[in-house]
Amino acid sequence: MCLLALAVDPHPSLRFVLAANRDEAFERPTREAHFWDDAPDVLAGRDLRAGGTWLGVTRAGRLAAITNVRDPAARREGRSRGEIPRGFLVGSHPAASFADDLRGRARDYPSFNVFAGDADGCFYVNERDEGSVPLGQGVHVVSNGRLGDPWPKVGKARFVLGTAVSGDGAVDVEALFRLLSDDRQAPDEELPSTGVPLEIERMLSPLFIRGAAYGTRCSTVVVMYRNGRIGFEERSFGPNAMPLGTVSVNL
Repeated sequence: MCLLALAVDPHPSLRFVLAANRDEAFERPTREAHFWDDAPDVLAGRDLRAGGTWLGVTRAGRLAAITNVRDPAARREGRSRGEIPRGFLVGSHPAASFADDLRGRARDYPSFNVFAGDADGCFYVNERDEGSVPLGQGVHVVSNGRLGDPWPKVGKARFVLGTAVSGDGAVDVEALFRLLSDDRQAPDEELPSTGVPLEIERMLSPLFIRGAAYGTRCSTVVVMYRNGRIGFEERSFGPNAMPLGTVSVNL
């Protein structure tokens, strides 16, 4: 359904490198990444149905991204999950305090995984576990399970992101987009059991999902440097992986 692969402190010159896919029904109205009229420092896509977002950054170096959870026990009722990254991006609370506050209201939302980061660090929150989890140096990957679940796409993303930063701090952005475009299905014996029929598990197993009604809507790579620079690139797709355009911004 979605994938977030985040490298924290992968090089002394880098704070974060994020590679992410958003999977969604194509009928859901969406606007590509842009600077928001109502929050000009925010660069993010927007869900035009509920007003939130799935991933974004700010000029000040804040980063937030979210996935849903596919599990028989997952909560399905509540407020729109896109409010969570939107709230962090438009707000001013440090990531640590935002994550702690979110724990107290996490059950207001359907099940989710969220990364929220700023100059002081990055945190992971879901609605099940107690407290927020600070993400230390290394590669952290989550799809639609829980952080650390050994889904095939999670393992692929961890390996590729772990090798995408060279010794001099250069980031191989194209290698990350190649990762995000991988549409190979996982073998049946490696599939998770998330309460959907086997044919659906197969269809959802690639990093990039091709489909007529549902699939990968966009792939995004974000590189955040310690000196404040940010590289942001989003590639959008329509039904059956039809390319729709690219948004590339350097801040």
